[in-house]
Amino acid sequence: MLPTDEEITSICEAVKESPTPITARQACNRVFGTEKRTQVTICETVLRKLVADGVAFKHPPIRRKSPARYWHKDLVSRVASQIEQIVYLNSDPPTVNHVRSRIGKCDLPWFDEAVGRLINENRLYEITYRRARRLSARVLKADRVLTASDLQFLGNIVTKTAPCRGMTLTVEDVLRFLERGPGASLEGPAPLTLTESLLKEWYEEELPGLLGATSVPLPRTWNRYNEWCDANGTVPDLSAFHGILRRLAQDKAVELIPHSRSQPIPEGEKKILMKGPRGETIYFWRWHPGAEK
Repeated sequence: MLPTDEEITSICEAVKESPTPITARQACNRVFGTEKRTQVTICETVLRKLVADGVAFKHPPIRRKSPARYWHKDLVSRVASQIEQIVYLNSDPPTVNHVRSRIGKCDLPWFDEAVGRLINENRLYEITYRRARRLSARVLKADRVLTASDLQFLGNIVTKTAPCRGMTLTVEDVLRFLERGPGASLEGPAPLTLTESLLKEWYEEELPGLLGATSVPLPRTWNRYNEWCDANGTVPDLSAFHGILRRLAQDKAVELIPHSRSQPIPEGEKKILMKGPRGETIYFWRWHPGAEK
């Protein structure tokens, strides 16, 4: 029996809407509400076609001799989503070995590539902290990475080299330089940065124009951030923009809301958006109803 166009569409939607890979039998249950062999065969046929067309991807079974699973994301993207969620749920940056231990055996072959992708996309940051390689959901301050001994040693160097300079230099100045790189000035106040209070102020100013809605599009906030940077002589930082929103979401201060599948995302906005813990595209944000304003 050949599947109808409606059945193909329904099975495709079941694969896209599932938070995790599903088997043909699970897809059949979602679409037909039954697991009769005839319907399961239809699902298997459609799923193979979706894989051939590049719409879905075949994933290994959870256990040996179990049926294959299918999903709308490739293997590496799925493992990356798992890794990202594990890191977000840890209050301190977990070690790479700890994250690896939380990944299923069937997914371990793609672990290193998934970590590399997350780092390259600035969705996670790799640091060496407490003598271990760790993954962080946001860029850490230098004083979080350095030990007390490191800071004491750095202070000794600053004091010992004081006669070599014609200016006052503190450990805080050096830490700021280490965080911002060679382009950072070691003198004067630190450049203006995006803060929680500034985001809260922008959010409250946007509310009247939302016509009863409470969610602000990320591109709108990003444009406002750019305007603020231009007015204050500083440069917008996309990783910092994403980082503060992720931190506030982790602290339950803001809520990050995925994009609706029914509307396409304008091409110019895609690079501004970020991914959620399950790989979904975050398009809106709002101050959490339970958080203080």
